[in-house]
Amino acid sequence: MHSPDSPSFVPRARFGARGEPESTVLHGAGQDAETFSGYTALFAADGLRPCLYMAYAGLRGLDAKRLGRLSAHLREHADPACALQLGLSMTRDGTPEAHYEHEVAEGRHDAEISLLAEFLSSLERDVYLRVGYECNGPWNGYAPESYRAAFRRVVERLRPAVPRLATVWCVEGGFVDTAMDYYPCDDAADWWSIDLFGVDHFAKAPAFLAAALEHRKPVMIGECTPRRVGVEDGAESWERWYSPFFGLIRGHAAVKAFCYINWEWSKHPQWADWGNARVQDHPEVLRRYRAELRLPLYGHLPG
Repeated sequence: MHSPDSPSFVPRARFGARGEPESTVLHGAGQDAETFSGYTALFAADGLRPCLYMAYAGLRGLDAKRLGRLSAHLREHADPACALQLGLSMTRDGTPEAHYEHEVAEGRHDAEISLLAEFLSSLERDVYLRVGYECNGPWNGYAPESYRAAFRRVVERLRPAVPRLATVWCVEGGFVDTAMDYYPCDDAADWWSIDLFGVDHFAKAPAFLAAALEHRKPVMIGECTPRRVGVEDGAESWERWYSPFFGLIRGHAAVKAFCYINWEWSKHPQWADWGNARVQDHPEVLRRYRAELRLPLYGHLPG
């Protein structure tokens, strides 16, 4: 399973879910096209290109123009064999009063769902759809009952039309205590997902991962970045965030995918205090990160 000089890891569980790899952890990145291309270039020569392209879309007002931009980004920046990991929002980020999952549950956005179904089917790629991602985050404003109903409505309309679709129920790692209030049901969710940012999340995640095993669901770390740690302290940064993060992946059999956000967060006013997560900006972090990805545990883009 691994060479004697490589870190050990537990074998992966196998649940038979849609889009689930047999024994690896899919390697993905985001969260914009240019960043994805730059990140991919860092690892291409080593055969470690990400096989998940992470993007986002809001359901309200979704139209052919917006989907066309996403399609163009995929053609330009992602290999045809690369899967799409799409976060579908039913709110406005950071504006909880703008949530509209109750409208989705009532059928008032069925036209947009139909348009999305047509688009996703046309891609001829595997699609992992995080419906109302970070559903338990208070910045989204979702109410548990209406969120659950909205999730099921989206899934019921997309599944018959999108053969290569895997539906993903996604929670935020800082609020896992409330996660199950938002759970739509086993039949609607093919995967579970948890987004991990702060160091404090690593102590909270194991309970969620254990519950996923009980429900027989593979887990995707839908978004991750070393929030308020960054890379600029090199080995210290690695020990504070990356080491426990990858230790979490290696030690939990249900984890089957992760998507890293390789951003300089200070360039984005909303997250100005999150630090610099660009692994290429410190040679020690890049060296250790590349060594981690070389483990046979991780699945990359073929070729």
